[in-house]
Amino acid sequence: MGNYGENIINFTNNLERTSYKFENICNDASHHLTENSSHEVLRKMLQKIILNPSVQYYKFPLFMFLHYLLKDDSLKIYLSYSIFKKFVTNYYAYSFFFISDSKNKNKSSIDHTILDELYNSVPPSNTKINSLLSTVKNLRNQYLGSYKQFVKFDLEKAYALYSLMDNYISADNFIKFLYDLPDYNKEHFILHANSDINITWKENNKEFIFSVKSLFNNSPEMLAQLNNYRKSTANYIILPANLNSSLDQKDIVTKISAIKNYYSNLKQSLPKHVNIFISHIESNEKYILLKKFKTKNKTEDTIKIIYKEFINEYFSNESQRQLYEKLEQTLRNSFQNNH
Repeated sequence: MGNYGENIINFTNNLERTSYKFENICNDASHHLTENSSHEVLRKMLQKIILNPSVQYYKFPLFMFLHYLLKDDSLKIYLSYSIFKKFVTNYYAYSFFFISDSKNKNKSSIDHTILDELYNSVPPSNTKINSLLSTVKNLRNQYLGSYKQFVKFDLEKAYALYSLMDNYISADNFIKFLYDLPDYNKEHFILHANSDINITWKENNKEFIFSVKSLFNNSPEMLAQLNNYRKSTANYIILPANLNSSLDQKDIVTKISAIKNYYSNLKQSLPKHVNIFISHIESNEKYILLKKFKTKNKTEDTIKIIYKEFINEYFSNESQRQLYEKLEQTLRNSFQNNH
C-alpha cells in the first residue's frame, strides 16, 4: 500500500528500470510483457511529466491517479494496459500544452476534473476508468485549442511538440516513439552553431566557405539580430543524430537535398515537422534562386548577396508567423480524428 509520498517515489524509481512493465498498475500487464517499445515510450513519457523542473502544478492530478491505483487494487482491477497507454499519452500532451502556456504559474492552474472523477460517488468500475480517460482527453483538447507556438527555441519543448506532431497514432491514441537524446538531436537548420556562423557552399566541383556574420558587416546591431534569429524556433528541426552530424555547416540547398535522400533511402516520408520547414523554405523566392545557382556557376559575391536576402526573408516576422501557424495547425490536425 504505502502512503501518497512513498507511492509516488517508488513509482518514479521504477521508471528508471528497463525491466519495469507496469505490473503493479494494470490488471493485464502480464499479457504485454514482450511489448518492450511500448513500455519504453510509457516510461519516458511518465518521466518527462514527473521530472520536468520548470512547472509543478500540472503534475498533481497524475500523482493522485497513480496513488489511487497503488494504495489498493480496487481501481487497478479495471485498468487495462491499453487504457493506461491512452491515459498517459493524453496526459503527456496535456502536460506539454500546460508547460507551453506562460499563464500557468500558480495553484489556481491545478486541474480538478480528474480528481473529481477519482473521488466521486461512482465506485471503482469500467465506467469510472472510461470516465477518467474521457476527462483527460477533454483536458488535452481544452489546452490544445488555445495552444500557441513557442517562438524561442526550447529543446525539451521541441522534443515533445514534434513527438506529438510526427509520431502520434490517432487510431491507437498512442505515440509510437519519442524524440530524445542520444538518438535524435537538434539541427541548426539555417544558422549554424559555430562562432562565425560559417556556411559551406557546394556546387559541382566548387566549394567555398563564408561567414554569415561577415555578410552583415559584423555590425553590433545586426549581430544582435542574428543572435535572435539563431535562438528562434524557426532555426531548428529535430533529426536522427547520424543525419544531423552529417549536415554540419552545409548550405541550406545541400541540407534539404541530403535530408530528402536520407528518408527516401529508408523508404519513409519526411516527418511532418521537417516537411513543414522544408516546404516553407522551398516557397521562398530567394531559396529558389539559390537552388538554381547550383548549376549556374555564379560568382561567390552573387551567391552571398542572395544568401543574405534569403536569411532576412526567412526570419522576417511575417515568414515566422506563417511557419508557426502551419506548425500549430498540423499539431491540431494530428488529434482531429481522436475525441
